[in-house]
Amino acid sequence: MTILFATTGYVRKGKPTTGLPAYLYRVSQALLGMGHVPIILTLGLYDFYQKDDGIEVYTVYAPRIACKNKCVGFIGDALRASWSVNKKIKELSQKRKIDIIQYTSLMGLPILYMGSIPAVLRLSSYARIAFSTHISIDKMLVETMAFFERSSAKRCAAVYAPCRVTADKFGKDAHKRVYVLETPFLNDVQQYDYSFSDKLKGKKYVLFFGILSPEKGIGTIAEILYHFLDTYKEYSFVFVGQSYIVNGKNASAMLRECAKEYADRIVLFKPLPHEQLYPLIMQAEFVVLPYFNDNLSNACLEAMSFAKIVIGTDGGSFEQVIEHGHNGVLCKRHDSEDLLDKINYVMNLQENEKQKMEFYAKKRIDQLRPEIAVKRLVRFYQRIINQSKKTVFER
Repeated sequence: MTILFATTGYVRKGKPTTGLPAYLYRVSQALLGMGHVPIILTLGLYDFYQKDDGIEVYTVYAPRIACKNKCVGFIGDALRASWSVNKKIKELSQKRKIDIIQYTSLMGLPILYMGSIPAVLRLSSYARIAFSTHISIDKMLVETMAFFERSSAKRCAAVYAPCRVTADKFGKDAHKRVYVLETPFLNDVQQYDYSFSDKLKGKKYVLFFGILSPEKGIGTIAEILYHFLDTYKEYSFVFVGQSYIVNGKNASAMLRECAKEYADRIVLFKPLPHEQLYPLIMQAEFVVLPYFNDNLSNACLEAMSFAKIVIGTDGGSFEQVIEHGHNGVLCKRHDSEDLLDKINYVMNLQENEKQKMEFYAKKRIDQLRPEIAVKRLVRFYQRIINQSKKTVFER
């Protein structure tokens, strides 16, 4: 089977990555290993072609529009992106057989798709969920993004999401059935780089990684940071990720300010590639991810794969993989007191209780191994292809 993945971004070797590119790399490698032919078609700064770890990667450039009105700018950018990507799909499909196309929902990428190849839409996120607080992005822009995502679903034979939260909300708003297929997980690192983790050797620390933004709950952590550092004086709090503006302040500066006299126990790292990030996860006591909303967080899967206890938010899709008190801990959203209570709970676990929870954390992620999760995805593709053939025959 030849599967073309149309996306807004893909991994770059040795560079930090976000959820969608990391997912695409993992699933493509798994498909390749199963004898399928994955092709990546991504937006980029210029047109070019390369073969990366056995996978063909086509990059197309879509000029962006400079516009003061963010909604108008987004509409222009989204339409140009869709036109550029779908023009390339038409060109490729004339030269080779493509069995199915998988689009990301970001920017409503398939909105201008008019081809005959069956296409599915994977909900990489849904703006109404991802930016429900309207802190980083105002409501008008959020609604514009969500409209493009819903409209793009009409161009596809089927829609699926990694988690039930996203599937239920999008399905209700778009009046369309949305399947749930959990994200496959595979550790894609061949060799670790310990240059950053070595700086923390011998230190006990709690870890947060991801974008330092309001939607990722960085403000919630800031509210309890001083209390945590004052109570557990042998511990540091490590943050890895790009710093956003929170309540008019740079997140990194805000965290140091909230720590007061314990600011020297706040460790801040820029976004790191997996080779450098994973050793930091392995050394952490546990991981705190109080994201307001997510779409089956890659950060959560990564941490649990290393048998780490994750404190995630109940209702933010973490509940799909975390059973509270069994293989991780769930806290309330937007609730710093409850977050502190859950941190205290983990800090006071007996060693045998902690080890048991860590064991079951890893066991849950083992269910997302490519030989299980990707096989499920391939069966889904085949069903859509068969339905498409049946529809054409009936016509």
